[in-house]
Amino acid sequence: MDTIGDYLTRVRNAIKANHKIVDIPASGLKKEITKILKDKGYILDYKFEESKVQDNIKIALKYHPTT
Repeated sequence: MDTIGDYLTRVRNAIKANHKIVDIPASGLKKEITKILKDKGYILDYKFEESKVQDNIKIALKYHPTT
């Protein structure tokens, strides 16, 4: 499974669907990519949510029409 491709596809699809936020299953690599996207200004913000089942990343998308 291509986890980075899945991550980027989820973000791209959320932008195309005009979503403000996208939820992505977390991993260490995805967390680091998310931090870089925030630092470079590609996303508004993010939040890491820990769970017993699967950690999650909530990403606030920058390119939503109302932002």
